[in-house]
Amino acid sequence: MAMEDEHRLSSRRAAEIMRRELARGDLDFAFRVMTRAVADFRDTSPENREDFLLPPESTGSTRWDTLLAAVIGRECDRLGMTRPPWTTPEPLAEEWVVTTLPAPSERWLARIRAGTPEEFSRLGLWVHVRDLETL
Repeated sequence: MAMEDEHRLSSRRAAEIMRRELARGDLDFAFRVMTRAVADFRDTSPENREDFLLPPESTGSTRWDTLLAAVIGRECDRLGMTRPPWTTPEPLAEEWVVTTLPAPSERWLARIRAGTPEEFSRLGLWVHVRDLETL
């Protein structure tokens, strides 16, 4: 394993941390962990991406499990890699607007919907594509 790949946040490790943070009610931090894992996946050398492709344990939330699977699947597509089966989840039973705002305005919701990639909206996930990038 290359030195720069040793400290990457894999999908499995991200799900563990997300589960803990969701149990604590820290949705913002759980979301940041997920976007960090996506950035690490992108930046990890191709020969060291296998940890990102292994199915993680549940985050404790079907919504968050679906979101993590969808974002890793999207990165596989973007990188020209074959998606592992776990990254093609079933659509959510109820749509979910992914936001940490307690009461987003209609204008804010419209912005999120307009910026959501189609592969996410088909799953019932509404998350602006810019929100999936790390700062």
